[in-house]
Amino acid sequence: MDQHPYSFTTTTLNLFARIHELVGQLTEHVKNDNQNVVNDERPEFHTEALMTTGYGGQALPQWQPHCFDDFLEACRLVSGIAVDSDLFRQGESNLHFSGQSGQQCYPPSAGQIKRFIKGLIENKHNPQEQPLLQSIFFHYDLYRIQPFARIDDIYLIAPIWQKLILGHWRPVFHQLPIEQAIDEQAKDYQFSLARSVKADDPASFVEFMLGVILNTLQETCDCYNHQEQATAHSAKADSRKFGDVSAKQSPVEPNVTPSLRHEAKALVKAMGPAEYSTKELMNLIGLSHRPTFMQNYLQPALEAGWIERTNPDKPNSPKQKYRLRVQPS
Repeated sequence: MDQHPYSFTTTTLNLFARIHELVGQLTEHVKNDNQNVVNDERPEFHTEALMTTGYGGQALPQWQPHCFDDFLEACRLVSGIAVDSDLFRQGESNLHFSGQSGQQCYPPSAGQIKRFIKGLIENKHNPQEQPLLQSIFFHYDLYRIQPFARIDDIYLIAPIWQKLILGHWRPVFHQLPIEQAIDEQAKDYQFSLARSVKADDPASFVEFMLGVILNTLQETCDCYNHQEQATAHSAKADSRKFGDVSAKQSPVEPNVTPSLRHEAKALVKAMGPAEYSTKELMNLIGLSHRPTFMQNYLQPALEAGWIERTNPDKPNSPKQKYRLRVQPS
């Protein structure tokens, strides 16, 4: 595909700066956690972060973001279609979009699809291109090509290949549930992508995707921060307990402000005996803004010990759920 003109705005520059800052923080968290080899040239995939795209937890190959054959293998695996003639569209696409000079443009013909995708994949290995933009423009260009017989396959493969591009740049991206974040905002994602492509103006989609990446990074860093604080708090409580064997054992009140305790109690009150995903908990209390929910409801409830993770050893797992532990007093 042709290179699309793009001008940085103050908003995108601020998003870039914050993302780079959080990538540094997350890298330090991962180093301290001693769970991943951060600087390895070919890091292993964090497979749980890819389960939301239908892999069922199976081991993933070591795909490379600039390898066309790897892309074809990924498409076949994600779509469940083994034959290329069934995977790619055979007719013309109904999509049309504005060209740079105002003329109407159309996706390539069916016979040109593989050539266009090959160029798209191999161009992504250009070291002069910023990886964050590379990963976002992959969605944009793949949609312009309209390669698949099923349009939904674009929405499945693009987030995976974005993770490959970002993970090739900074390995910590392999463990971020970016696909899950996109899936939770599927309607906004698809609308923003289609609107930007049809207008031949990627600015709004770039901002949207940078926001998704930033929120995912922030939530992951917050989880690490709270986990480290909880570990330190537990160690301090154990020290006090074993330092005075005659002391009465009682739960330690967390450092949660009264307003946040009220919101956390509202979350706990809405919960039943079931196990809930983050999205299900947000639906229980009618919230749609994930960062607000994480900061004001979920984390205080976790810190207070009122709820617990079903998978505490992997707090950032996309399969993470939460259940009641005790009722607040």
